[in-house]
Amino acid sequence: MSKNAVTKVDPTVEAKKWMERGIEEALGARVALQSVKEKALLAGWFFGNARRKIPHGEWEEFLQAYNAVSSRTVRSYIAFAEDVIVTVLGQKKKFTDDQLKNYQPSHAEMEDPKLLEAGKHAVLHSSIGFVELCRELSLFRKFGEYDAVRNAAAKARAAKGGEPVQITFDFGVAMAGLRHMALLDQVSTEHLPKEKLPEIRDQLATALSKVEARMKEITLNAEAA
Repeated sequence: MSKNAVTKVDPTVEAKKWMERGIEEALGARVALQSVKEKALLAGWFFGNARRKIPHGEWEEFLQAYNAVSSRTVRSYIAFAEDVIVTVLGQKKKFTDDQLKNYQPSHAEMEDPKLLEAGKHAVLHSSIGFVELCRELSLFRKFGEYDAVRNAAAKARAAKGGEPVQITFDFGVAMAGLRHMALLDQVSTEHLPKEKLPEIRDQLATALSKVEARMKEITLNAEAA
């Protein structure tokens, strides 16, 4: 063989190398995610147990002594733990989807170590609780932030190029937000973000008016056709 000859690498060999590395990392990711789920569940379970031992109305004051975690973050952990326990109870009691969404676990159920252990291995009925916790921990953007930035960028590009504005509307995200709002009547007043309620009310009122306007527009267009 000539000194200047180039040895060609079989692309299949390269592909196998990257594929094997990918599988190795994917398996590691699965183990890591399971560990994250268990640690988040345990944190929420412990926080919830602590909250139930504090007299009514004194929880927020009690939390002020702990700088490692905020009140809002603690609520997110507790909500995630409750979601996991409800998932386990739903599987045991054969709940319907509506029962799963509306079931409020009792103190005894939340403190049951057997349900906690089962929750470590349960397949969650919904990702909302975990996603909300990730948002609170700044692993995901807060609800609506990404869409607001994306839509603002779309408007800017359209204005610059003189093109029609293309705004993305994610129905799933919108419905997830509404389902979350539906839980307000199940949350004790001491755990509500009271300062945010007027803003939530105004945003919902604005959204409702826009929905009604678009429904009217769709109806008129259909009649005209």
